[in-house]
Amino acid sequence: MVKIVNTREELENIILNMLRKLLCDKHLYQSVESSFKEIFPSYHEKNESDQDRIRLKSINNLLNTPWSVYCSRRQPIHNTGNSEVSINLPNIQTFCHCCKSREAFRAESSVVSSSRVFEAPIRQVFLVSFVCQKCSNANVDFTITRSGLKLTLSGRSPIETVVPPQYIPKGVRKYYSDAVIDYNTGAILEGLFMLRTLIEQFWKSSNLAVGIDRPTGDELGDAYNDTLKPSFKEEFPSLKMIYAELSKAIHEAREDRDLFKKSLEDIERHFDARRLFKL
Repeated sequence: MVKIVNTREELENIILNMLRKLLCDKHLYQSVESSFKEIFPSYHEKNESDQDRIRLKSINNLLNTPWSVYCSRRQPIHNTGNSEVSINLPNIQTFCHCCKSREAFRAESSVVSSSRVFEAPIRQVFLVSFVCQKCSNANVDFTITRSGLKLTLSGRSPIETVVPPQYIPKGVRKYYSDAVIDYNTGAILEGLFMLRTLIEQFWKSSNLAVGIDRPTGDELGDAYNDTLKPSFKEEFPSLKMIYAELSKAIHEAREDRDLFKKSLEDIERHFDARRLFKL
């Protein structure tokens, strides 16, 4: 006979990996989800055995029961039922605003802020807090929404920090970070606007010989191109062309994910080339 505890342990390991992936790799409003087949890969609807039926019933019970999420500093609070799922929060890696780098964080506390267990799929909301293991000063708090086997990062404080590559000029790194955060959270049009702002502000900070008081973006782009060698312009992406494509999408209110990814890649290639050529 299949023991329920074995099924519970398997599910707890899957949930633990989901939490680690969500908190380390995903961004605000993004999700991770596990399928039924991942938990019960040997199950076949038409030819299940008696043993499979017992395990299937155990899994269904576990999927529709509340989860108890805790940290190792505190003991889990067990319910009376033997099918409870208890998850010890893993250590994670995220950006520390005190250390100014990505560091290891340990779980400090967890709270179930709300739970609706009277419908399927079950819905729970968890508030979990982590502290930086390097400085012990910085905390990051996450809000996680559970819907069945789907976990969504529905909130975090402080907001995510994206560290730009070193070759992005210091004066425009903020626009790079804001663009990526906008894109990660689904605000595509805002991300496109911040990329265009990055280019425009870089031009304005470059002391270009434009010859007029209030040049347009196209005029700034022409003046910037005049400072580059023909071989550079032929080999590497043009900021003026990127700027034009971004402007077109913004004027059309077109939320173009592919354009964002391509523009970001081309901007990185352009500035990395400037570093290599010591411009």
